[in-house]
Amino acid sequence: MLAGHLQPPSVALHASQVESLSPSTAAMRFVLAVDNQNSVGLTARVVDCRLTISEHAVVEGQSSGRVTVPAHGTATVELRVNVPYAALSAAPDAMPLGEVPYDLDGKLRFGSLLAEHELLFAVSSVLRLSPPLGLAGTPRLPSPRGAGRPASDSRS
Repeated sequence: MLAGHLQPPSVALHASQVESLSPSTAAMRFVLAVDNQNSVGLTARVVDCRLTISEHAVVEGQSSGRVTVPAHGTATVELRVNVPYAALSAAPDAMPLGEVPYDLDGKLRFGSLLAEHELLFAVSSVLRLSPPLGLAGTPRLPSPRGAGRPASDSRS
Protein backbone atom coordinates (compact mmCIF):
# COMPACT_ATOMS: atom_id res chain seq x y z
CA MET A 1 0.00 0.00 0.00
CA LEU A 2 1.03 3.57 -0.59
CA ALA A 3 1.03 6.50 1.81
CA GLY A 4 -2.54 7.48 2.57
CA HIS A 5 -3.55 3.80 2.14
CA LEU A 6 -4.09 4.04 -1.62
CA GLN A 7 -3.73 0.95 -3.78
CA PRO A 8 -2.08 1.72 -7.11
CA PRO A 9 -4.56 1.55 -10.00
CA SER A 10 -4.08 -0.93 -12.82
CA VAL A 11 -3.51 0.31 -16.37
CA ALA A 12 -4.51 -1.64 -19.49
CA LEU A 13 -4.83 -0.83 -23.16
CA HIS A 14 -8.48 -0.18 -23.99
CA ALA A 15 -8.09 0.83 -27.67
CA SER A 16 -5.60 2.00 -30.26
CA GLN A 17 -6.19 3.28 -33.74
CA VAL A 18 -4.73 5.23 -36.61
CA GLU A 19 -7.07 8.21 -36.96
CA SER A 20 -5.59 9.60 -40.17
CA LEU A 21 -2.69 9.17 -42.56
CA SER A 22 -0.88 11.82 -44.53
CA PRO A 23 2.17 11.48 -46.77
CA SER A 24 4.39 12.43 -43.82
CA THR A 25 2.63 11.36 -40.59
CA ALA A 26 0.12 9.06 -38.99
CA ALA A 27 -2.16 10.54 -36.32
CA MET A 28 -2.65 7.88 -33.67
CA ARG A 29 -4.88 7.59 -30.62
CA PHE A 30 -4.30 5.31 -27.66
CA VAL A 31 -6.88 4.84 -24.92
CA LEU A 32 -5.75 3.44 -21.57
CA ALA A 33 -8.22 2.07 -19.02
CA VAL A 34 -7.32 3.03 -15.44
CA ASP A 35 -8.98 0.77 -12.86
CA ASN A 36 -9.27 2.06 -9.28
CA GLN A 37 -9.74 -0.54 -6.50
CA ASN A 38 -9.77 2.09 -3.74
CA SER A 39 -12.78 3.21 -1.74
CA VAL A 40 -12.03 6.84 -2.74
CA GLY A 41 -11.93 8.43 -6.15
CA LEU A 42 -8.59 9.29 -7.77
CA THR A 43 -7.36 11.73 -10.36
CA ALA A 44 -5.03 10.35 -13.02
CA ARG A 45 -3.03 11.49 -16.01
CA VAL A 46 -0.15 10.17 -18.08
CA VAL A 47 2.85 12.41 -17.43
CA ASP A 48 5.29 10.70 -19.79
CA CYS A 49 4.94 8.07 -22.49
CA ARG A 50 7.05 6.56 -25.25
CA LEU A 51 5.86 4.72 -28.35
CA THR A 52 8.28 2.10 -29.67
CA ILE A 53 8.00 0.40 -33.06
CA SER A 54 10.43 -2.38 -34.02
CA GLU A 55 12.57 -1.56 -30.98
CA HIS A 56 12.95 2.11 -32.02
CA ALA A 57 11.48 4.87 -29.86
CA VAL A 58 9.52 6.90 -32.39
CA VAL A 59 7.68 9.49 -30.32
CA GLU A 60 7.37 10.71 -26.75
CA GLY A 61 4.54 12.69 -25.21
CA GLN A 62 1.94 13.01 -22.48
CA SER A 63 -1.81 13.18 -22.07
CA SER A 64 -3.54 16.49 -22.39
CA GLY A 65 -5.59 16.32 -19.24
CA ARG A 66 -6.61 14.67 -16.01
CA VAL A 67 -9.43 12.23 -15.53
CA THR A 68 -11.35 11.36 -12.40
CA VAL A 69 -11.44 7.64 -11.65
CA PRO A 70 -14.38 6.82 -9.37
CA ALA A 71 -13.99 4.62 -6.30
CA HIS A 72 -14.07 0.96 -7.37
CA GLY A 73 -14.44 2.14 -10.96
CA THR A 74 -12.66 2.67 -14.26
CA ALA A 75 -11.94 5.71 -16.42
CA THR A 76 -10.04 6.16 -19.67
CA VAL A 77 -7.03 8.34 -20.45
CA GLU A 78 -6.43 9.29 -24.09
CA LEU A 79 -3.06 9.83 -25.71
CA ARG A 80 -2.81 11.34 -29.19
CA VAL A 81 0.48 11.30 -31.06
CA ASN A 82 1.69 12.11 -34.56
CA VAL A 83 4.15 9.53 -35.79
CA PRO A 84 6.43 10.27 -38.75
CA TYR A 85 5.75 7.94 -41.69
CA ALA A 86 9.45 6.99 -41.71
CA ALA A 87 9.04 5.57 -38.19
CA LEU A 88 6.18 3.34 -39.34
CA SER A 89 8.35 2.02 -42.13
CA ALA A 90 10.74 0.78 -39.40
CA ALA A 91 8.47 -2.28 -39.37
CA PRO A 92 8.85 -3.24 -43.08
CA ASP A 93 7.69 -6.84 -42.63
CA ALA A 94 4.45 -5.65 -41.06
CA MET A 95 3.67 -2.86 -43.53
CA PRO A 96 2.29 -5.00 -46.39
CA LEU A 97 0.00 -6.76 -43.91
CA GLY A 98 -1.29 -3.48 -42.53
CA GLU A 99 -0.27 -4.39 -38.98
CA VAL A 100 2.40 -2.58 -37.00
CA PRO A 101 3.40 -4.08 -33.62
CA TYR A 102 4.21 -1.52 -30.94
CA ASP A 103 5.04 -1.00 -27.28
CA LEU A 104 3.72 1.94 -25.29
CA ASP A 105 5.24 2.62 -21.90
CA GLY A 106 5.05 5.53 -19.54
CA LYS A 107 4.32 6.99 -16.18
CA LEU A 108 0.84 7.53 -14.74
CA ARG A 109 0.46 10.15 -12.01
CA PHE A 110 -2.48 9.44 -9.73
CA GLY A 111 -3.71 10.50 -6.33
CA SER A 112 -6.37 11.93 -4.10
CA LEU A 113 -6.57 15.18 -2.15
CA LEU A 114 -3.92 13.88 0.29
CA ALA A 115 -1.09 12.78 -1.98
CA GLU A 116 0.04 12.05 -5.54
CA HIS A 117 1.97 8.98 -6.68
CA GLU A 118 3.49 7.70 -9.92
CA LEU A 119 3.07 4.29 -11.49
CA LEU A 120 5.06 2.88 -14.42
CA PHE A 121 3.02 1.06 -17.09
CA ALA A 122 3.77 -0.83 -20.29
CA VAL A 123 1.36 -2.18 -22.92
CA SER A 124 1.97 -3.91 -26.24
CA SER A 125 -0.34 -4.51 -29.17
CA VAL A 126 -0.68 -4.17 -32.94
CA LEU A 127 -1.97 -1.14 -34.84
CA ARG A 128 -4.13 -2.13 -37.79
CA LEU A 129 -3.79 0.17 -40.76
CA SER A 130 -6.54 0.34 -43.34
CA PRO A 131 -5.54 0.19 -46.10
CA PRO A 132 -2.08 -1.25 -45.43
CA LEU A 133 0.52 1.49 -45.91
CA GLY A 134 2.23 -0.45 -48.68
CA LEU A 135 -1.05 -0.24 -50.60
CA ALA A 136 -2.19 3.22 -49.56
CA GLY A 137 -2.83 5.43 -52.55
CA THR A 138 -2.65 2.52 -54.99
CA PRO A 139 -5.93 2.45 -56.88
CA ARG A 140 -7.46 -0.92 -57.57
CA LEU A 141 -8.11 -1.15 -61.27
CA PRO A 142 -10.70 -3.52 -62.66
CA SER A 143 -9.18 -6.30 -64.72
CA PRO A 144 -9.66 -5.80 -68.45
CA ARG A 145 -12.30 -7.96 -70.11
CA GLY A 146 -10.81 -11.15 -71.34
CA ALA A 147 -7.64 -10.78 -69.28
CA GLY A 148 -5.76 -14.03 -68.99
CA ARG A 149 -7.33 -15.54 -72.13
CA PRO A 150 -5.48 -15.77 -75.42
CA ALA A 151 -6.61 -13.33 -78.06
CA SER A 152 -8.89 -14.93 -80.64
CA ASP A 153 -8.49 -14.32 -84.30
CA SER A 154 -11.69 -12.70 -85.57
CA ARG A 155 -10.85 -13.59 -89.16
CA SER A 156 -12.55 -16.81 -90.28
